[in-house]
Amino acid sequence: MEKNHTNFKIESSGLHINPKYPYFGASPDGITNCDCCGVSILEIKCPYCIQFKSILNLSENGYSFIKSKNGELTIKEEHDYYYQIQMQMAITNKKYCYLVGWCKKDFAFARVPFNESFWKDNSEVAKTFFYDVILPECLAKYYTRQKDTPYEIDAIDEESNEEMLEIGFYEELIYENPDAHPNVHVSKPLSPKPGPSKTLYCLCRTEDDSITPMIACESKNCFIEWYHLKCVGLTKVPDGIWICERCKYSDSE
Repeated sequence: MEKNHTNFKIESSGLHINPKYPYFGASPDGITNCDCCGVSILEIKCPYCIQFKSILNLSENGYSFIKSKNGELTIKEEHDYYYQIQMQMAITNKKYCYLVGWCKKDFAFARVPFNESFWKDNSEVAKTFFYDVILPECLAKYYTRQKDTPYEIDAIDEESNEEMLEIGFYEELIYENPDAHPNVHVSKPLSPKPGPSKTLYCLCRTEDDSITPMIACESKNCFIEWYHLKCVGLTKVPDGIWICERCKYSDSE
């Protein structure tokens, strides 16, 4: 690289956070800089499965994440690495990424440009996943709480230990890792235990204690509706119409 570029340098990167996308983060392997091509990011891959092979030969035959196209090396757009480096370029505001593939026999590199339309489409999908899944789980364990619902056991391996046939054991174990117990089929939820029904509110999914101040989201599409002021970062009820962050995003689509 130094032979083909003027004043070529590689600097350490660290974690990058872009204020425009605060829910994403990127940590490329390095930042490259030269007088002829400007600033780019660097990502290095050393696939264990091809460590003793020639990545150049694999690239020419289409058996690697790096492929040969019109006599030049580039990356397969359907590969996971392509998604990764496109996000890295978007977060770091760089237009190019030097992707290096290294094996014990040789190495190859490709200069990959930023694909704005690809990023726009796929970042929206990731953003939706963040707001609908990651954020509620991080703030209030919204989805983890769902496992409190007991499940029936339809079939149990007859050779299983009698002590393991207790439904309490299987309820917890199979819900956590159903693939590890192929002889046990988890079906419909059991009937709720007797007792008064509980209405849960806010991101924290707790009952109304009639003391903690709450505020209602006025979006007709809000599935939570009532929030504790402290859970949404408020100290008092604001003037005018209040819409929660999730509905602001969803309603703008």
